[in-house]
Amino acid sequence: MQLDNQPRTGLDETAVRRVNATASHTERPDLLVHALAQLTDNVMLELWDEAPDRPSLEQLARSYGILDRVRFERREDTATPPRIPVTMAELIQELSDPSDPPATCREQDQVFVGHKIAVVTNLPAPYRIPLLTKMSRRLRLAGAEFRVFFMGTGSRGRPWIGLDQEGSFDYEFLRSLEVPLGVRRPLVPVNLERRLSSFGPTIILAGSLSLLVSGRAARHARRSGAVFGIWSGEIAGRPTSASRLRRVQRRRLARQSDFAIAYGSRAGEYLHGLHPTLPFVYGRNTSDAYASDGEKSAESGTVRLLAVADMAKPGKGIDVLIDALRALPSLSCALTVVGPGAGASGLEERAEADDRISFTGALPQVQVRQRYAEADVFLFPSSAEADVFGLALIEAMGSGLAPVASVTPGAVADVGVDGWSCVVVREHTREAWAAAIESVVTDHDLRHSLADNAARTIRNRWTMDHACDAMIAGLRLGLLAAGRVA
Repeated sequence: MQLDNQPRTGLDETAVRRVNATASHTERPDLLVHALAQLTDNVMLELWDEAPDRPSLEQLARSYGILDRVRFERREDTATPPRIPVTMAELIQELSDPSDPPATCREQDQVFVGHKIAVVTNLPAPYRIPLLTKMSRRLRLAGAEFRVFFMGTGSRGRPWIGLDQEGSFDYEFLRSLEVPLGVRRPLVPVNLERRLSSFGPTIILAGSLSLLVSGRAARHARRSGAVFGIWSGEIAGRPTSASRLRRVQRRRLARQSDFAIAYGSRAGEYLHGLHPTLPFVYGRNTSDAYASDGEKSAESGTVRLLAVADMAKPGKGIDVLIDALRALPSLSCALTVVGPGAGASGLEERAEADDRISFTGALPQVQVRQRYAEADVFLFPSSAEADVFGLALIEAMGSGLAPVASVTPGAVADVGVDGWSCVVVREHTREAWAAAIESVVTDHDLRHSLADNAARTIRNRWTMDHACDAMIAGLRLGLLAAGRVA
């Protein structure tokens, strides 16, 4: 990959950074298009004009609204192919500049005039309401109808979830059965097809890889002639993705889909593995529940560490944090852990010998935001089994905390660059976490640099506006892929 400055008409003589794909990118040039959608407008992408997948690349760029920033040029071999970044976060870091302004949102919504868009999703989680509200407003302005079909109002496994009445969009609750399996008790809607028929959607987006939900929505779409897509955060390496039967079922669902929206890059790679020709965009899964600029408390002698986790769910890693701090008895820090389940999982008893560690239990979102404002460092030791993505990491980074995160959750691959915007811990051991915590607590400059770059990452390309724009890009991709746009 090469970057060079070129003048570009219409940018007020702003230097254009031109990204030239080399032989190293021939297998997955689509990753460069996904990255380009998260970069400022003065970045251009040049791809080889003989690329066999050129039509799909043009379609993807058009769905993101960036086709004018992609050019297909004659192939020029490069003697020494450059290093290819491992993650999407590293790729974007390599192509961007710290002084770049936020990525532009592309409100090219005229293609939705007259369409009826249905989103089928699980529960009205607080972080989803702002996204659905923004989507509804944009689509209504474009002349489309938009309705959300929730599978339930709440869950005994997640009592803090309920509809925020400030969400102004059309919605209804399906009648569902709660299956008594695991902590999160999945919901199976009884009247899904009947309610979809009543609305009469032309586009259906289902937030699930379950055949009992998305499979039925896909069948309804085929019978009614609607465009169908899946919205998924599943990543490879989870027990649910390792099952051979589930993989067969999910491949079948992917083949029945016109398009997909992935929570982020790792979810996108999982979808690509299910069906390599399935068109998808990155939905930029996010939350706006972070402390705004200026809310941070004054610096104190003790570095304030924060973790946010539902400890009733296995794999959150709080036990490793406790053991790591106990291995550093003289370190000047204090850890606050927010979330339910500490007592039942034995974590409070495990930490009682260390008075630097405290548990608050579950808190309302406004109080969680205040904890972000008061903290200096965010610790995120979660496994992929516990967090396929990890919205708490996004909230903490947006709040200007220095993040220390496990390598496994999906969000890290999209926003965490080790040593720049995050300390990425690659081993789930007491020793690895103790070393990482000690480094950010004792190194003032590192801590502040991580915090600044973390906040800039969210502000520049991962806000709720960006998430809304990406979701609508996915719907646009569905129309393009199904041949419903001229």
